[in-house]
Amino acid sequence: LFIVLLAVGGGGSAAELRGRVVSVLQLHEDAGSGESGMSAVDWYNLGVKGGGEVDGRHYTQKDCFAQTLNLDPTISTAWYNLGVLGGGEVSGKDYSVKECEQRALEADPSDAESWYNMGVHGGGEVGGHFYNAKACFLRALHFDHGFALA
Repeated sequence: LFIVLLAVGGGGSAAELRGRVVSVLQLHEDAGSGESGMSAVDWYNLGVKGGGEVDGRHYTQKDCFAQTLNLDPTISTAWYNLGVLGGGEVSGKDYSVKECEQRALEADPSDAESWYNMGVHGGGEVGGHFYNAKACFLRALHFDHGFALA
């Protein structure tokens, strides 16, 4: 199943951010669903919309991306979005902004926006290799030659 996922990131208003297309993901048929019966894709899409109500409980945008990752921690754009929103708890562990960026890059090492964000935050370790800020910006440009921010 292929779907286009929308993600927040970079600058701009919340409405502008929700409209940004980041990537196309191939989702695993066995991604499963949680207690609410919602799949990782359902939670992700609710997060893209800014959050909402499920089973009588309100979930923020950040809650939705965390729920996505509880069900499928391989969705790089959910890690990216959680990082943009300041980090959060996934499967009982707190993740900082930088840790979310690292997880996004472990899931998709060709994501220019995640490389850029990692550079903004001083660099970090991805795949056992440390990248300083400059190296992160260069990686962002490597994967997106027209990435003006990098």
